[in-house]
Amino acid sequence: MMNIYGMNGGSFSRKLGKVKLLQNENWTNERFMGGGARKINLRFLALKTFLARFSEAEVAHTALEMDDKKKKKDVKVKSDLQDYLNQYKPPDQRILITENITFNELDQIPVYCDVTEKLEDLVIPERLAFDYVDCSFVNKELEPDLVKAIKMSEKESNQIICDCAVHDLLCYENVNCPCFKTNKAMREHFSEKNSKQSAFHSLNPILISSPFNIAYENCGFACSDECACEGKCDNNSLLIPHRYLFPLEIYRNDIDMGFLVRSPVFIPAGTPVMEYTGEIVDYERLRKLDKFDFEEHKSYILKCTYEDDAVFREFLKTLNFTKDYEKLLLKLYTNKNFYIDPTNFGNVGRMAAHSCCPNLEVLRVYRKSLSPAHVSLIMVTIEDVYPGTPFSFDYGPEYAEKLKDYCKCGTFACRNNQKTDEFKNMDSHNLSLVIEKIHKLRHQAYKKEVLRK
Repeated sequence: MMNIYGMNGGSFSRKLGKVKLLQNENWTNERFMGGGARKINLRFLALKTFLARFSEAEVAHTALEMDDKKKKKDVKVKSDLQDYLNQYKPPDQRILITENITFNELDQIPVYCDVTEKLEDLVIPERLAFDYVDCSFVNKELEPDLVKAIKMSEKESNQIICDCAVHDLLCYENVNCPCFKTNKAMREHFSEKNSKQSAFHSLNPILISSPFNIAYENCGFACSDECACEGKCDNNSLLIPHRYLFPLEIYRNDIDMGFLVRSPVFIPAGTPVMEYTGEIVDYERLRKLDKFDFEEHKSYILKCTYEDDAVFREFLKTLNFTKDYEKLLLKLYTNKNFYIDPTNFGNVGRMAAHSCCPNLEVLRVYRKSLSPAHVSLIMVTIEDVYPGTPFSFDYGPEYAEKLKDYCKCGTFACRNNQKTDEFKNMDSHNLSLVIEKIHKLRHQAYKKEVLRK
């Protein structure tokens, strides 16, 4: 049976590498379309869509309390939900800008222009002029505190690595694995009380239960290449994105929008698709740029640490780091804000679009140690993503406010939905019904166009 990517056996085997965990997995449509992969976290998606209407947390909480008390009554939808499947089908004639923007043979990502069919009309915008990097990095000259933290973290007592593979043991749920213990402790420490914690596992879905403080409360730790397992285990939520298992394509189909990214294959909810890479920078450093450059960088950066993070500092004190390393970490998590900045150095993650009803969340995963230099941002699907659907995440309330009059995300919940206002004030109960119907339509189309061929 063909694997889910339609690749020949040799190409797919090279992506799997010599990772037994991946080799033993059932990489067929049955794995993805059966069991839990087919389920949609409707309640979470509906609440996230509902809360996105409010820019202030206090107002959002009040609105949600009122929504919970409201009597549940189904509302008949007048709109044709087929209009909101949001799956892009490219034209027959396309301009190939480059066969592979990554220059990585295992991660070949083509870039297309679908705005025009005429080569003489092709204009390549400056936003494509960046250096492609597979992992985030620190500028040694401009971030001395991070460089110092990296050096200090190499001391054995400041490392978090494991030797499980030496004893032929798996890492996940191994109570003696330092990496899994840190993974579990971080999830328990940062998650909202009484909420279901996300499982940062290599293959199992990372599902989010609470729509509040998503990026902060869903935080994990993974095994790395410094471990005996080399990160090729079940306690590494970066395993799939770092093997580049999902084929991706960058394209531009609207002159008023930037480049987008999509996949030609089905990807189930809870899957880490790609990492968001770039330079790890102190926000104060960016503020020193001139206004034009600052605004450009600001449009791409994503937060990876939080200023005056008392919760993180409390967690650091529970570990057995050396006193000087702990002191430095406490400083870094007290008066600094670090971001991943892909403006000049980045990867395909920077192509993910904004959406008022997105299919990705960006979560934090640490490896090797716990300084800001050890964090990765992974982009995880929060719903089943069908072939051709552009990847997207919510850029945040400030960006959404700017976009409200001309957003082109094309989702039913778009703040600039020019077709109808009927979804604008819909309660969370009916939002979940709409989302469920849209997913059923997508699944039916997938069965007809892909599975039955």
